[in-house]
Amino acid sequence: MAKYRRITEEQRTTANSTDLYSFLTSHGEQLQRHGSGYKLVYTENGQKHDSITINGNQWYDHKNQIGGGAIKFVENYYGSSYPEAVEMLLGFSSVPSSNITRVSNVNTQLPIRKEFKLPKANSDMKRVFAYLTKTRHISGDIVSFFAHKKMIYESLEYYNDKTTGEQKEAHNVVFLGRDKEGTAKQANKRSIATYGKSFRMTVSGSDTNFSFCHIGTDDMILVFEAPIDMLSFITLYPADWQKHSYIALDGISERSLLQALSDYPHLQHVVLCTDNDEGGIDAAERIRDILYSKGYQHIGRATSQAKDWNEDLKHNYGEEYIPANVHPLKNAVANVVDEIEPQNDTLSPGFEDLLAEGLYTDIAALALDHSVQTLKLDDSTIDYTAMYEKLANRINKDFRAYREKGKPQTKIEQLTEQIKCAFKIGETDTCKSVAKRFYEIAQTAVSIEASMTLEMQQAQSEIIAETAVMTMGG
Repeated sequence: MAKYRRITEEQRTTANSTDLYSFLTSHGEQLQRHGSGYKLVYTENGQKHDSITINGNQWYDHKNQIGGGAIKFVENYYGSSYPEAVEMLLGFSSVPSSNITRVSNVNTQLPIRKEFKLPKANSDMKRVFAYLTKTRHISGDIVSFFAHKKMIYESLEYYNDKTTGEQKEAHNVVFLGRDKEGTAKQANKRSIATYGKSFRMTVSGSDTNFSFCHIGTDDMILVFEAPIDMLSFITLYPADWQKHSYIALDGISERSLLQALSDYPHLQHVVLCTDNDEGGIDAAERIRDILYSKGYQHIGRATSQAKDWNEDLKHNYGEEYIPANVHPLKNAVANVVDEIEPQNDTLSPGFEDLLAEGLYTDIAALALDHSVQTLKLDDSTIDYTAMYEKLANRINKDFRAYREKGKPQTKIEQLTEQIKCAFKIGETDTCKSVAKRFYEIAQTAVSIEASMTLEMQQAQSEIIAETAVMTMGG
């Protein structure tokens, strides 16, 4: 009798509390900021939809009027069974295997992690070749190159039609990830149908330390979210492409990139080519920070003109395409920074009154003034205006939206504590360390102002939309 993992109440709770934004972006889904949460943007029957809102581990489908926690989302959106949904979420949450009990129980059972088994290959790949070259406009030579290396193939699987009960064929494209010995370790499968809800998934049992890639001879590796993005880029820029290295992360996890950098130490120049939208921008900044922390110095960023590199191809062919999206929070931060003006004031505690009135832009301006004035105590040759502008611009550069998970109220509490600590000068403090505290106050204040501005704009947009619907209904 097969052994199973029983889903304990603790595991169910852990799975159901998974942050859906992190889970979905790691699976390559597109999300857009929506108030304090996000909207899931997906395509069904050739139409773009954004009726599903995400907030923490909760979701709601406004079109179908259903919602709930993370488990129910995976069941509904990916068509997974309850055990499969829990397995996906527990795997994402990295729950220690020691917390899983193995039993023989037919009720609420979670199968032991499956052995990695590639989907059955079709006798040819005519459908996949047509999909990639005709629908996606990827170069036939590029597709053939990877097909001959047995890194792309067409799968053939069977399923029972839910309406008729008839057995039907399912043809999908499979992208393989191999280790440096050439052994298949990972596979990404995606639909090639041009109707219905498209899907992409990592084949069960895959080792996600590996993903679809090409390793060249020079020191550059270009990093993409998905195989089709990678193939589209090569199609757009084919000159001497084989000498470079390319990798598709199968989402936005950095694991396979770090493995490739370890396996191929000649790769020292990393170019992040993730999508030109909120999720892709966040991923690029997060991965860049990880690489810097590991000692990599040559890290660049290449962005598509449209939302991603395949959308650029569509645009070149005169087709409808998804445009690039400005990062709403980063854009809001830039707008707040633009409003900050030099104070050239003397050091004096005036933050409490500004905090009480909720004047966060003014707090940022005063904090930068304190920072510059403190630096001048150590070096009187510092030009006040030049240093002030330098620090203000640095706020834009240092801001990381992917770290902004707390709500404005939590940040206000953080700001209050920062202000208290800034004036507690210890014996070991230097002018630079105190100036840094004031700079961090400015960073937090800018973040609060930007977040609150976005929430207000979103609320206004919702009111306008509701008013328009009521007007049409009347």
